[in-house]
Amino acid sequence: MTNYPYSSSFLSPMPAWPVNVSCGYFENFTSAVPESSLGGLSPREKLVFAAMLKSVNVYFNNDSPTPNCTDFDDTDATGDLDGFGWNVLACN
Repeated sequence: MTNYPYSSSFLSPMPAWPVNVSCGYFENFTSAVPESSLGGLSPREKLVFAAMLKSVNVYFNNDSPTPNCTDFDDTDATGDLDGFGWNVLACN
């Protein structure tokens, strides 16, 4: 819905082509290699979660001065729009 070729901020500040930016964090992943690990995360799993955080932050935290801090209380994800943001978008 917001994958524009220019940066925008009507929902949340985002770069140009935000879907490409989000997917770019997963570009260099290779197929899973079985790793023996008792408890905890494997090195590859840590990379996946780090890429996932960066990918999610393209929408939820793109312009934050604290890049690893996502506001999980923002459950509406409507950014600058109020709680009726979806109704506005759906009607337009």
